[in-house]
Amino acid sequence: MRVHSFWGVASALLSALLPLGVSALASTDSFRDADAPQSGYLANHNLDPNIVGSASFKTLWTFTSPDSKELFLAKPLIYTPNGGPELVITSSEKNIVRVFDSKTGTILNQRVLQPPFASADSNCGDIPTWIGITGTPIIDTNTDTIYLFSKGYKDGTTSGTANGVYKMYALRLPSLEDVNGFPVVIDGTRADNDPARYFVGGVALQRPALTEVNGHIVAAFGSHCGRWNYTGYLLSVSKTPGVGVVSLFATESAPGAPSPQPLELATQKGGKAGIWQSGMGLPTLGNRVYFVTGNGQGHANGNVPASGRLPMSTLDECVSSVEIGSNGKISLVDYFQPYDYISLDAGDRDLGSSGLCVLDASVFKGIGANRIAVTAGKEGRTYVLNADNLGGFRQGQDGRDAVIQTIELGGSVFGGFGSYPNEGGYIYVTTVGGSTKAFRLGHDANGVPVFSLAGTSDFVSAGRVGGGQMTVTSDNGKPGTGIVWVSDVNSGLVAFRAVPQDGKLVRLSLPTVPGANKFQRPVFGDGRVFIQTTTNRLYCLGSPVAAALTCTGPVEFGDVALGSASTATVSCTANTAITAVNGCSVANPSFLCSNASLPSGPVAAGASFTFDVAWDLTDPTVSVVPGFLSSSLTISVGVSADYASSAVVSLEGNAVNEGPYLSTSPTEVTFGRLVLRGDTTDGLSATAVLQNAGNSTLTFTGFAWHGGDLVYTNLTASGELGNGFSLTSSPVVGSTLMPGQSISVRLGFHEKIPGPYSTQLAIWSDGGPTTLTLTASVNDPPAVTFEISSPTGGWTPLGSSPEFSFGDVTASESVQAQLRVCNTGGSALTITISKPPATAQLLATNPTHDLTEGQQIEANTVLAAPRQPNHPKESLSALWTITTGDASGLHNIVLGATVVTKQVGPLLADGTARYQWGRNLINQQCQDLCLGKGYKCWCGGPTIKHPNTYKADSLNLCTFDCSGDSLQACGGDGGHMTFLRSSSASSSSTATRSSSTVPNKGISSSSTTLTVLPVSSTMSSNAHLSSTTSSLSTILSMTSTAQSAPTSISTVSPLNPNQPDLVTGKWRYVGCFKDLVDSVRTLNAASTASDDMTLDKCAGFCSTGAWNGGAYNYFGLIYSRECFCGWTALDSLTVAEADCPNTCAGLPTGALGRCGGRQRLSVFANTVPNQAPDAPAHVAQAGGYSWLGCYTEATTGRALSGKSYASGALTVDSCAAFCAGEAWTLMGVEYGRECYCGKATNAGSVLAPTSECSMLCKGSQLQFCGAGGRLDLYTLAPLAAGPTISSALSVSSAPTSLSAGVSEIFPSSQVSSTASSMSAIISSPLGPESSSTGTTTTSLLTTSAYTSSGPFATATDGYFYIGCFRDTSSGHALPHLFSNNSVTPELAISYVNSRAVSPPSPTPQPSFLFLEYHHEVYGGSAFDFKGSAVTSLVGTKACRDHCYGSVRIVTTTGTDGGVSMSTTTGTANYCGGAGMFDLYALSTRAVEFPTTGGPVVTATAA
Repeated sequence: MRVHSFWGVASALLSALLPLGVSALASTDSFRDADAPQSGYLANHNLDPNIVGSASFKTLWTFTSPDSKELFLAKPLIYTPNGGPELVITSSEKNIVRVFDSKTGTILNQRVLQPPFASADSNCGDIPTWIGITGTPIIDTNTDTIYLFSKGYKDGTTSGTANGVYKMYALRLPSLEDVNGFPVVIDGTRADNDPARYFVGGVALQRPALTEVNGHIVAAFGSHCGRWNYTGYLLSVSKTPGVGVVSLFATESAPGAPSPQPLELATQKGGKAGIWQSGMGLPTLGNRVYFVTGNGQGHANGNVPASGRLPMSTLDECVSSVEIGSNGKISLVDYFQPYDYISLDAGDRDLGSSGLCVLDASVFKGIGANRIAVTAGKEGRTYVLNADNLGGFRQGQDGRDAVIQTIELGGSVFGGFGSYPNEGGYIYVTTVGGSTKAFRLGHDANGVPVFSLAGTSDFVSAGRVGGGQMTVTSDNGKPGTGIVWVSDVNSGLVAFRAVPQDGKLVRLSLPTVPGANKFQRPVFGDGRVFIQTTTNRLYCLGSPVAAALTCTGPVEFGDVALGSASTATVSCTANTAITAVNGCSVANPSFLCSNASLPSGPVAAGASFTFDVAWDLTDPTVSVVPGFLSSSLTISVGVSADYASSAVVSLEGNAVNEGPYLSTSPTEVTFGRLVLRGDTTDGLSATAVLQNAGNSTLTFTGFAWHGGDLVYTNLTASGELGNGFSLTSSPVVGSTLMPGQSISVRLGFHEKIPGPYSTQLAIWSDGGPTTLTLTASVNDPPAVTFEISSPTGGWTPLGSSPEFSFGDVTASESVQAQLRVCNTGGSALTITISKPPATAQLLATNPTHDLTEGQQIEANTVLAAPRQPNHPKESLSALWTITTGDASGLHNIVLGATVVTKQVGPLLADGTARYQWGRNLINQQCQDLCLGKGYKCWCGGPTIKHPNTYKADSLNLCTFDCSGDSLQACGGDGGHMTFLRSSSASSSSTATRSSSTVPNKGISSSSTTLTVLPVSSTMSSNAHLSSTTSSLSTILSMTSTAQSAPTSISTVSPLNPNQPDLVTGKWRYVGCFKDLVDSVRTLNAASTASDDMTLDKCAGFCSTGAWNGGAYNYFGLIYSRECFCGWTALDSLTVAEADCPNTCAGLPTGALGRCGGRQRLSVFANTVPNQAPDAPAHVAQAGGYSWLGCYTEATTGRALSGKSYASGALTVDSCAAFCAGEAWTLMGVEYGRECYCGKATNAGSVLAPTSECSMLCKGSQLQFCGAGGRLDLYTLAPLAAGPTISSALSVSSAPTSLSAGVSEIFPSSQVSSTASSMSAIISSPLGPESSSTGTTTTSLLTTSAYTSSGPFATATDGYFYIGCFRDTSSGHALPHLFSNNSVTPELAISYVNSRAVSPPSPTPQPSFLFLEYHHEVYGGSAFDFKGSAVTSLVGTKACRDHCYGSVRIVTTTGTDGGVSMSTTTGTANYCGGAGMFDLYALSTRAVEFPTTGGPVVTATAA
């Protein structure tokens, strides 16, 4: 049905006349969910907190759906078509789209897209009745088109999960007519990254808000209640009519995900990892899209650290980043996965219950992070991430998370963060059943960004799931106008001033609205606010009248010293005739306004007047502490009813102390709980801010702590604060803070014995003392049990397989019981999943309030909910699915009842009625009691004449009471009859109505799919690995300390005593320079960054890679870790040397050498200048690769199908180095940031005009790196011939030569001739030393077959070292397992061993395992040497690459192949080399190599 008005018709005609591409966007429109990065900050809606919090801000209109069951979960959108009024567009779960006039609430148009999907077919009660449009749509403002996803059924069907289907609609606004070529059906699309997986709409749920990239609509999908056989998906659909779906990316894919994918929808083996984010949108930056996933099943990383830049097939519990190509194709770029993700999966503590908030990069940044993102999930742990380098898996110190910061919130987050980039920078979050918290941006002593608690609200959110995403508005960015908006399922809409006062968020008074629908955020137009509520209503809030006065604001007092006063002037202009200015008032008593200063008579329209306001800080009775303070000034006027009778102006100032003043925030630092799970972190962290709120420099004079006994202990370098607390970064005695300056201090806590802990940190300064009180607790984990109420008033435990039956229940009666969840553990238990039964007769009486998701149950307490069955003559069964965040996993509580009815009419011997309820009528007597009672009784048989007239019981069409017994049904209206059949006769019907509802066995048993290894097993494995590493380190450390790298640093520079004059003999220090002047890089030709950056490393990087293969003329370092190369450095950009104070990240504190500062570069000049290029060029030679030209992609797929990666710092040289590592024949660079390797180009890749490869490399502005669909292609020059092969390896000589090799390293007294005593040494990779002379001997074996002598040492976790061998010239002899910078032999072996016992699909240990090129691990049970002879390598250069997992520092100078390494573990582990590998075997049998290329031979490695 469509409702038209005059505007609806007129606008349709207008849109037909407008050419495509004409934007009709108003500056105050909300055409998508919040903003593209999902920062939640919106400055464009003309909302002043003084107006919002005043009596003039009220409900303007409401809309109530005519159907009380219609639900609105997709957020409204606000849009202003060209020449028309501001519109509000809503989308409901009934698939109804409506268009309203935003000022009046009049419906201009509405349309039902398709019949919605029935909630019953979802097997999930999260969305009741219908499921239609759930994810928030998006509007293309260039074409007046709204895009949305609608769920319904396949054509010709009206029910059934398998018949569910998703369609993407494109509708013209405001007419709601389909765009040609739409809708697009999504079902059946196969995933690009795993074609075995395909989209099934019936089990999918599109909840996150949509985004748009490169002409494609991008949508994300999860499932219903986490049930069904599903995989999370990211989908892109072209906006071009007729193109349809262009890419489907599965969050769980082969090889890590369960494979092959089962076809049965109810079998939960699809991998999961859904994207739902509580409806929050997908952050979008250019062509980059971010998303957060929930529980999954693949666990491909296991417990092995992995870089987020390497491919990963199972993205469960991940923050991920993908790129959307110009063709709409989706490719993974980066990810972060928490170190305890397997535990999160097991306890259903979804990281993905919250979306990702990407913050304003112009404000939220610091050393090591130019762009910050924040998220938190059901665990209640905030992750502060580097959005440009998310962190991978266990890439942090000691294998922990590589994040900027974690913050424990103490409650689950369903929704997301919001942010405010003004007035210092804040982020906000609300937990389930908790307060709203504000955290302020700060920086520690190293310039690293950290957030500290700045304020909390007195408001407490509903103790159940549904709170939405945080949203912050301001009046066009004016200071003091920030408003934090919170939607709540109980309180409706709540708002606060964005900047906390004295640690509190100041609440604004708003009109009362009912509880908001779950996962909402308010939506804004021009001065109006829209919110959808649980009463199926849409509310519009705003100020209904025009402003009578326009006054300048905010009124700024600036810094005012305590004990003094200041005056400011307010200027106002009348917008209409004012009969009188009645008076003024202020909210804070320290501000003063005198009515005597106001005009005494009428004020004409257009006339202006001024008056003074004072800020008096001399009155001792008015409490004002140093710091920022804001208040409001209200001016009352006499005007007509068409105008507001008051005007509000913001007053702001910064109270400062006369002299220095030490201020701390917060003074009470609460760390929260440290729960002793098997995956417990090393501790908890927190921060506090120290600020000088005075007007002169503050000096710190002392730091000490006490544990509550007032016996102070001075702070030492260890940072120990007692009782498990520590100070990890802080100022030192004698350090200073300038007026207004602040510094964040990092605090830590770690204890293992349960109990409460506290300590106090005292800080003294010449600006006064302060004391920080630190509190934390250590708790045993929660432990859940379930109990059911008994008729006698007691409670009955349900046991490990909870099941309860009500027994026999008489029809038309109702019985109740209570189920309660008991926490017998030591810490709060959170209900992470609660899916109550929702059948028509067996149901929860209060499903939205009892045992809801997000509720916390404190230790030793219970939470209960009632149960109610009610169904005629039927055996009932239903599930209540609950997970509680502990180690017990998923619980399916089986509830049952047998409903019995009164037996009437002729009875059989067993007491049951002869005529039983049924759909077939047999030739029998009518029941005696029916004659003359109620409706007529007919007899017949042996079959029903018209069986197609049968109607399902669920339709309730036979509901008329029998006149003799009101508890029995005797037919119904419209000719419907109640049929009975004889229980003593056989039925001839071919179909019989089912008498029971059987629980889905696939779901009932699904708890096994979430099972992971017991914590004790994991801990045992780690302990063994640790002890193995420890036992090896003492012996092998002797080889790692024998060499020292020569220094490349000269004498100090005459410009700066902290800088060398020359670096590597050719780069001279020339000074500290400004960077990013007018957002332009001073040195912009090439760049790199790393956490081990030194002057040498940057010099080495900039010494090659220029347009002609030579060096650049300048290099500079900034923020300790970033290196830039360039051709010119203007003298006008030089600044004082003090502006470049940062120690280089790869150098110890105090070492010679500085690496810039905040927007400051430490610059070095090439003493042998290179000729600067005139313009960017196609690099002719890079490493061993030569340029072939500009080439197209293949006809289908990529031109090169080998290895690949993408980077924001890509250069032709870095791609060449990447591909040369495996000697790929071809390499290509594309799209400015993508690198591809291959052996040959795929079909359809042809030479293209050079001009089509026009994109500059992201890492060098003087190199071309292809373009969209175009590669700069390079070929590898032929390799030189290898060493001459003289003969085969001698079997008998192996032990002897190995012993000789070991003797060269260790004294002979330490080397035993017996295998058993050598095991500690030989189990580490010392095989490359098996020949000290490089000679070979003749094999005693025939050439028809070859076997090694077999292992000759005890095993390392079951694997024996064999020796060093040459890898194949293309590809590898065994399949690739993983690569990362933590690889050691022990780690590789531990990884394959852990996979062998990891559910749900254990992977057998490979027979062979080898390590290559520092960090690459390969494994399998059969070798493939591509037809070449197997070559055993010996000599001092055989397999001499240090394992990256055994080194700490890698610099660009030294004697080991240009690389100097220092070990941290004391080991001398080696991991193969370039084109050679160290081999390990699982079996004690001799190794059988393939002989297709001839016998095994031995050669001396060159």
